[in-house]
Amino acid sequence: MKLTTIMAAVAAPAALAGVLLGTAGQASAATTTTSHAAALTAAVAKGTVTCGSTDPAHGGQAIGGLINANLDVPAGTYCYVQWGEVTGNVTVEGVLTASATTSDRNVAVSGPGSQLWLNNYPSHIKGNLSVTGSSGAWNGSGGTSFGDNASPDYQGGPVQGASLVDGNISFTGNTGDLYVGSPLHVGGNFDASGNGPYAHPGEFDTDGLTVAGHSSIS
Repeated sequence: MKLTTIMAAVAAPAALAGVLLGTAGQASAATTTTSHAAALTAAVAKGTVTCGSTDPAHGGQAIGGLINANLDVPAGTYCYVQWGEVTGNVTVEGVLTASATTSDRNVAVSGPGSQLWLNNYPSHIKGNLSVTGSSGAWNGSGGTSFGDNASPDYQGGPVQGASLVDGNISFTGNTGDLYVGSPLHVGGNFDASGNGPYAHPGEFDTDGLTVAGHSSIS
């Protein structure tokens, strides 16, 4: 198992850009942030889109494009989001597979049989990712609660390089596997506690994980 912590110095280019842009740059950034926040507030008011089919073939129900609302994947169902953007929160009680997908807010995975899997083109979670009380879903060899095998070799989507979580990752009270076999960069903290027992040894794999904040595993 390998867990890499990246240095806080990665923020330096952004700080330098702020100095070079001056007042005009600050005003532009403030306007963009305010506009984005207003758009998200409006999106949440539109309610929730439910995605999920009880047929797991080809990832179940497939959707993409702009999903201007919250997204929910009910227990016992399968959803595949590709080349999509979800402007609201994402809740997963079933199985969600994502490729080249941006989640503008938080993603929460919970309950028996729940799973989030990132594959093919890298994806981006701009808020926090929490995985709680999941027994995982079948992945060919065992039950996985959260997995990432999105490949940096797949490029051309909205995310270049590795998958990203801008906020924190919390992995708590799960008996399903954690598998981060491909690069996944976390801008906040990584906390894992109270997990297991797992069906097989080595089911907690953080080889591809890099964390800018603190890492806690207990």
